[in-house]
Amino acid sequence: MTHPTVTKRVALVAAADPDSLSGKARKARDYGIPIVSEDGLVRLLAG
Repeated sequence: MTHPTVTKRVALVAAADPDSLSGKARKARDYGIPIVSEDGLVRLLAG
């Protein structure tokens, strides 16, 4: 499921660039939410 915004209830953010300075990435860092690359997400889902 995708969310248009990052809130404290979000468990993980997948981003093309985990080091991004976008608003969503910044908010995730503020909340201590992990940010993974798209490839990292695929690896997590694969097992």
